[in-house]
Amino acid sequence: MDGIIIKYYQFNNLINRLPSVIKDKFNYDDSLLLSLLSFKSSARFYSKRDKHQIYNKMDSELYKDFILDSAINLSINNDYEKLLFLYGLIISDTTSYYLKIYLEQISDEYSLNESLNMVDKIYADKNNLNINESILKQFPTAFIYHKYMDELIHTSFIRNFGFFSTDNYFKIAYKKMRKFYKKNTKNKIGNLDKNETIYPETYSTKIFNKDRNEFVIDNKKYKYELNEFINFIDDIIYKKIDALNNYLFFNQEKDFIKEFNIPKDKKI
Repeated sequence: MDGIIIKYYQFNNLINRLPSVIKDKFNYDDSLLLSLLSFKSSARFYSKRDKHQIYNKMDSELYKDFILDSAINLSINNDYEKLLFLYGLIISDTTSYYLKIYLEQISDEYSLNESLNMVDKIYADKNNLNINESILKQFPTAFIYHKYMDELIHTSFIRNFGFFSTDNYFKIAYKKMRKFYKKNTKNKIGNLDKNETIYPETYSTKIFNKDRNEFVIDNKKYKYELNEFINFIDDIIYKKIDALNNYLFFNQEKDFIKEFNIPKDKKI
């Protein structure tokens, strides 16, 4: 679902690339990383008929403004728990953007969710992680909405989406998401069919793009294989995180403005 496994490995890779002066401040385990990465996708689990339409609201260009406002809020009172959560928001959003475009061109005979599940399966197999059983057996405290998460996003959520009840909403969404990942047989979620909510036993070789078929992202042409493309995304994420850190810790705005495409009239 939503590439949660590939994002988890990217999160670990990012942390390993961070300077020790920052990395050593974090207190986390693998389950927490999944919780932090799952914020946006959790809204899909709130209700099949969500009257608030939160996932649809977040699945728009406003989500990037929401992340930016969360970063600016954090600059006022930095906190390492919230910073790690912000990393998760950036990783999840960036990977979803690039993988979606790649898969829709390289693996167009499958739905996006089926293709994302294949990517997760590929990287789980590569790392000897069994995701065909309950993920919670391996990440027992994953998919929990922590108080500091709401503290980070609450005001920027109001500003960008006009919704005030974030704490109650996401506690319910996370609880239902946790129940979903606890089951081996996944029920239909929202508009997803059953074959889109379970991890496949096998995957299409087209996903790997071994023939280096060309695909286009933001008017630029690429011919990456899958592993190369994931590394490409990792580098984009690292540049964003590095720019964020320089903004938060050293008050350096130039790269932050560039990497987050901040308008000149935006007060940061």
